[in-house]
Amino acid sequence: MDLRTLRYFIAVLEAGSLSRAAGSLYIAQPALTAQIKKLEGELGAQLFERSHVGVTPKTFARVIRAQSALARADAARGAYPRIVDWSAIAYDLGYYDQPHFIDDFKALTGVTPSKWERESS
Repeated sequence: MDLRTLRYFIAVLEAGSLSRAAGSLYIAQPALTAQIKKLEGELGAQLFERSHVGVTPKTFARVIRAQSALARADAARGAYPRIVDWSAIAYDLGYYDQPHFIDDFKALTGVTPSKWERESS
């Protein structure tokens, strides 16, 4: 991911629309769409929910939370060879109950946190 692509993402986020963001960036809308799709490919997730009225960053927060969860789990596993405390990670990331965390994690990674831990050990 380069800074230009990140700036494009932020412009779309702020504008709420690919076409409005393209106008403010003085680039063609198809070129901006291609850059956003490239970023989505790098992250492995759709970042915006697209509709006839614009885009919303619904998935973006889930992606960031999942990346943070995986990074914390890796750090915990590296620091102490023990089972990762997924409840603590979920709470630290702003989830108030574990089922929502597990649902989001599975939606993005395809596996539950405990299965990911077993498979990546």
